[in-house]
Amino acid sequence: MFDIKEEDGKARRGILTAKSGRRMHTPALLPVATYGTVKTLTPLEVRDLGFEGVIVNSFLINLLSPMGGKEVDLHKYLSWDGMIFADSGGFQLIRRGFLLGRHPHGFKMRDPFSGGEVDLTPKVVVEYHRRLGVDFGMVLDDCPPYPWKEEVVLNSTERTIRWARESLEEPRGDVELLAIVQGGGSVELRRRCARELKEMGYRGFGIGGLSIGEPKEITWAVTDETVQALPQETMKYLMGVGEPEDIIKAVSLGVDLFDSTYPARGGRHGTYLTPTGKVNLKAGGFKGVEKPIYDGCTCPVCQTYSRDFLYHLKKGREMLLYRLGTLHNLHFISRLMDGIRRSIEEGEFSRIAVGKAPVKEIFDEYVEA
Repeated sequence: MFDIKEEDGKARRGILTAKSGRRMHTPALLPVATYGTVKTLTPLEVRDLGFEGVIVNSFLINLLSPMGGKEVDLHKYLSWDGMIFADSGGFQLIRRGFLLGRHPHGFKMRDPFSGGEVDLTPKVVVEYHRRLGVDFGMVLDDCPPYPWKEEVVLNSTERTIRWARESLEEPRGDVELLAIVQGGGSVELRRRCARELKEMGYRGFGIGGLSIGEPKEITWAVTDETVQALPQETMKYLMGVGEPEDIIKAVSLGVDLFDSTYPARGGRHGTYLTPTGKVNLKAGGFKGVEKPIYDGCTCPVCQTYSRDFLYHLKKGREMLLYRLGTLHNLHFISRLMDGIRRSIEEGEFSRIAVGKAPVKEIFDEYVEA
């Protein structure tokens, strides 16, 4: 399933292989395609940008019609030949308007389409994944909100462990299930959760419940401890992290996979990623400027349009602005991940990761023009 090719400090470059034979080079970021597509882009465009996988939300997809309750080959349905990861819907627990209540076997969730009540259990989640034929499916976990309360975190960790065990009892076809380590900010609970999930035989692990408002020093301390508590040879997936500097930090701790709405959503709202930091359409520096978002960018936006054109789209409230921002930022992230893999391969990543401007250095040294 996961083959480590090179190591540089704790950072690794590897190849993740699904039961279908589909492969993904890591470290990698999964663009979020909640209902099967990345907003404003076609699956083919996402593939052409260099991404080998996306993450969907099987809970939400299975509530949709005509897909709801049906056996659907999601790869064929989307015309997507890359990997598909599927979240369980557990993250919706900490989003306003979804959680109606807990019970011993799962959650009562609000259907955002009908307003009705939906039962979300480990069995239901695995069935959702199986119906869609995804490559990797996250099992149902209980994500405690921040700020963390000791009793809440303890109970959520125990439920997460119990539900991971129950998930393995369900028929899942060719879907590879991935467990999620919870435990809030408690290193002891994280270690316990990791140990019990490992003993169940899982071969890939998500690190959940982080980047939800806690200080960054806690994020990295907990991530480091969790990675070390998991088997070295297995894939580690830090969920919900997508800012360039955070990706580099997490890779330096041994993380292989990420997902985040940040790059695409930021692009749609006029926050553009560059090797020297973010630039924002609302902050100025665009009106009348006949140059791209940043010089040297090879994305289709920067190769074709000026900053002034983006300003024009904003003033005219043109929907094309959302699409161009998504294209630019996902192109940037794809190139960054490629540069990270190259630097690990050449044994230089650890040196770069501790520098003052690691993103710029990755682009200067390892991203081809």
